[in-house]
Amino acid sequence: MSAGNHPNCARGSVSGLTVSVGKIGASKFNCPMKDALNAREGLAPERPVPSGRARMEEFGLEPVMRALDQLEGLPGEYRPSAAVHEGHVRWAEHAVRHYQQVFAPAEAGVPQLRPLLGRTWKTAWSAEGQVSKTITAWGRRYASVDGAFCELRPITFRSRDEAKELRELKAQVAAYVIARAEPRAKRIRVVDFACLDGDRLVRFDGPPELAAELYRDKGRKAVTAVVDGESHQPGTACGDCRFIASCPAVPEVPGLLGVPGRPIRRRTWSPSTGRNHQACPARHHLRDRLHLPIDQVREHEGPAERGRAVHRALASAHRRQPARRCSPVPEEGWEPEGLPDSEQELARQLFAEHAEVCPGVHLPATAELRPEHDLVVWDSEADVVVITTPDLLYEEAGSTVWREVKSSRTRRPWRGDPVTKLSQIALAVLMMRHGVLGTGPGQRIELEVLRPDISEVIPVDPFNESVHETARTVIRELVAPWHSDDLFPPNPGERCAACVVARWCPSAMPEARGEA
Repeated sequence: MSAGNHPNCARGSVSGLTVSVGKIGASKFNCPMKDALNAREGLAPERPVPSGRARMEEFGLEPVMRALDQLEGLPGEYRPSAAVHEGHVRWAEHAVRHYQQVFAPAEAGVPQLRPLLGRTWKTAWSAEGQVSKTITAWGRRYASVDGAFCELRPITFRSRDEAKELRELKAQVAAYVIARAEPRAKRIRVVDFACLDGDRLVRFDGPPELAAELYRDKGRKAVTAVVDGESHQPGTACGDCRFIASCPAVPEVPGLLGVPGRPIRRRTWSPSTGRNHQACPARHHLRDRLHLPIDQVREHEGPAERGRAVHRALASAHRRQPARRCSPVPEEGWEPEGLPDSEQELARQLFAEHAEVCPGVHLPATAELRPEHDLVVWDSEADVVVITTPDLLYEEAGSTVWREVKSSRTRRPWRGDPVTKLSQIALAVLMMRHGVLGTGPGQRIELEVLRPDISEVIPVDPFNESVHETARTVIRELVAPWHSDDLFPPNPGERCAACVVARWCPSAMPEARGEA
């Protein structure tokens, strides 16, 4: 997509190009088309969607930056636009302590630095007959008294959020931005800081000439790639996309969730979102909305991790081409890592049981199997982006079959209605009824239940009126409290023991936070 062009979902004339260093590099959380459109100044959505400010702060690093502004004596340029959740405050306190510990000591070879007002360095240029171009770099900004030494400290949640090569590329582009900006530095440093563990890593340290050379070598191409992005990647990025109403990659399904009214600000919802909010609104806010670092031990312990291991192995087997029946043992071998011996053996048994009910038994080799394929739609009545990932989608006689897989240690047969017990099944019913997956006459949903000695497949007819009404009730009752909640209060109790964000929650039971 050339700089002056834009797709039909936008209107207006491009008056300039602005690229943030943070948008460089592919990510499953970024949409290349969205980033390219946002880089073009002067464009507006073809179908604007009203949006306001959320009551609770939604940028995880905002209170960290605000606290550091105060500690460093910077004027109050950034006034609070939203309240800050108590768990968000605790996270910010943790991050600020680490920042002070890491950067407080004097460093040999580095002059005394003073903080600079503002959170971005930027450089802009233009040529006759072309739109202006701007690159910005975000973080804590510092300079020596004479301006000869400038330092940018990009702040992240964790030290391993991105690959080393990408972090270095971003640092090189940021150094180039600083080299062209004021004050004119003779030495530039870009120092990454990770809030969770206090990791500090110098990514660039050199003169402006080196920054310019590296930009010509790799940086310019990376910046241009942001501007030229043309592919759509529906997902969490749709949550604040101005162009969603005209996006060809996100089906509009008004009324899907069955909740009236609109939130102040668009939200994203998935079955796991609903379960997290139902268990504890604060957990949902800290984990799903702010994306604060989670307790990895709690996240990957117990039966849930064994289930994820089985799902990963099944997904890998179903991606093979041509499509074929799964064997009781993965062809490439499989060692379920990170599980105790007893869970590893159970995981192998569960995988073996799948072979009896694998859809590859009756499908032709040319069949398309889509394991863990994201489905993203927009309920425009509720202004909610709905995201779900079926365990498996496959085509049978021109109709889509949606299969969810559940594994269990128990040998008891499945009991109860899958629609009432599993919110992802209820959502599947609604999506099929709304035509999200086409209109084939044989569309259906399957629940595959794996147990150590037997497997079974339970069919669900999404076009049965009773099933449909039950699904509507299940989803509405799960979504409505979340949709109207804008404070996300904690719900402490026994559930805190397994909460992956209890560390940041002042209301969690003390033992759940790791306190005596």
